[in-house]
Amino acid sequence: MNEPAPIIYICYNRINHIKKSINSIKKNKLSKKTKINIFLDGPKNKSDVKKIIQIRKYLKKIRGFKSKKIFLRKKNFGTKKNIINAINFIFKKYDRAIIIEDDLIVSKYFLTFMNQCLKVYENEKKIFHINGWSYPFMKKSLDDINFLGSMNCWGWATWKNRWSFLITNEKYLISNFSKKNIHNFNIFSSMNHFEQIIRNKKKTLSSWAVFWHATIFKNNGICIYPKYPLVKNIGFDGSGRMSSRHKYKSNLNNNFRDFKLNLEIFKNKKLMNAEFNYYIMRKSIIGKLLTYIKKIYFSFF
Repeated sequence: MNEPAPIIYICYNRINHIKKSINSIKKNKLSKKTKINIFLDGPKNKSDVKKIIQIRKYLKKIRGFKSKKIFLRKKNFGTKKNIINAINFIFKKYDRAIIIEDDLIVSKYFLTFMNQCLKVYENEKKIFHINGWSYPFMKKSLDDINFLGSMNCWGWATWKNRWSFLITNEKYLISNFSKKNIHNFNIFSSMNHFEQIIRNKKKTLSSWAVFWHATIFKNNGICIYPKYPLVKNIGFDGSGRMSSRHKYKSNLNNNFRDFKLNLEIFKNKKLMNAEFNYYIMRKSIIGKLLTYIKKIYFSFF
């Protein structure tokens, strides 16, 4: 299949973010050969109506893609429902897709990287997810393409047959995660991803990414990380759900273009430890101590 994977573009009420994001995608040479499917969520309140009308006008004028389809939500779906619904819809027709949200700026070679990985690793069923963003420590790797068990949703891609495993049943996940599962899922207790599943069940949080992460984990799946980040998140300005409390270092490398493929597919323990250290550094001294104790404790079981 030589045709580039279609883009699923998720957007809501931030016109300036959308313009910057779309313009960055159009700088990719492959954009002119790529079909873009735009899913614009509906208004949540009266103040949203004018914003969304303005965005609809802008979206109709967009050029630079092989084709463009705009799906307008009459009601507000919310991010979780909008994304899952959009991916399920596109996978009725296509066997792979690239997903970009409206607060993401992508590099000039983002589409090239995604399409190369989708093609080369198509039959490597243990690979579930291709990340566009990458950890700062990844630049020290000797490989251009690296493998971990965790996913990131800042510009990513997958295949229909992997997405078909998606589990969104909170009760099932909660009852099928052992204490050690939770520890490993939480990146050796340095994070608290599992709490997001519990909060979704309690209806105090509506998040989709944690379910895809849990699905990959339950299937012992592997995620691809580029050596350098091909995505920058511009949503930490208070305009959306992101806040400074959740801020991650988000730089973008516009020169990473000649990707050397890596066919030695395994979760790199050195990088897994680097990921653990990346998150544990955010904790207090007591938090770090307790996390190290948990890591040592579960290493014996």
